Order: sequence, then C-alpha cells, then structure tokens
Amino acid sequence: SLNNLPKLRQFNMSSNALTGSLPDFTESFATLQKLDMSNQTNGLKGSIPENIWRSLSLKMLNLADNRLTGSIPSLVGNLAVLEKLDLTNNN
Repeated sequence: SLNNLPKLRQFNMSSNALTGSLPDFTESFATLQKLDMSNQTNGLKGSIPENIWRSLSLKMLNLADNRLTGSIPSLVGNLAVLEKLDLTNNN
C-alpha cells in the first residue's frame, strides 16, 4: 500500500495507462517533493485534489497530458518551494 511510505520524496508514474481521477497523495506522502503523473494514455480525469495545493514540500508537479479539468486555485501560492508546475494539455 502506498500509505506506508511516509518518507517518499519522488513519485513518478508518467507515461502509463492510468485512468480515473487523480488520487489525493498529500496525507500519505507528507515529504513528497516531486510528483509526475504526466502523459497517461487515456488521461486522468476530474479536478486536481485541493490538498495537493497544500503540499508545502512539493518542488515539482507535472500533470501534463491528461484530461484534468478546473481552474488553478489561489492556493497554488502556498507552494513556497515549488520550482516546476506543468499542467499543459489538459482541459
């Protein structure tokens, strides 16, 4: 289970065939710095979970080339250490 990895810093699942909605990793991965779930064959759908914008240790977030919807909330300003944000080619 991914819930048993509290010290995980990088999670890369790019270029797979994941479908469905983007899971909320923030409680399981409190120290996560890099999250890449870009380029899914069928595309992840729905909105980005609000808690992702509260991940204070997140330095890189790549969710490009999916079918995510919604706007980027003002909470993105809370990501003080964020260096790269890629949401291209979504809805």
